[in-house]
Amino acid sequence: MEVRLPKHHNSDHKHDEMMRLLSQMQSVSAEIESRIESLGDKVYTAVAGGGKVTVTANSNMRLNSIEIDPELISQGDLELLGDTIVAAANEVLAKVEAEREEITHSATKTLPTEIVDF
Repeated sequence: MEVRLPKHHNSDHKHDEMMRLLSQMQSVSAEIESRIESLGDKVYTAVAGGGKVTVTANSNMRLNSIEIDPELISQGDLELLGDTIVAAANEVLAKVEAEREEITHSATKTLPTEIVDF
């Protein structure tokens, strides 16, 4: 005697839904990657210390340059100098991160909330 289990339509639906979501997530991931790559060598700039320190970074979150007004160096306050450089570096990296997060947010808003919040 052969026993056959009834086909569960609900289970097929869940599988199809899961495959659709997986496909959608892969598309979104590819879109994010493409949009971040499209930033290319975009340069971001931040200034601190009343214009005494300027830091630039690229879209890959790497610092390109640090320019320091010689007047700030001649003051001899190394703690102030260090704090000003750190402030400008943090600000420029925050700008890059914010743009990358905006790209991710705009690409993922088409996904169901359960997936995005995961």
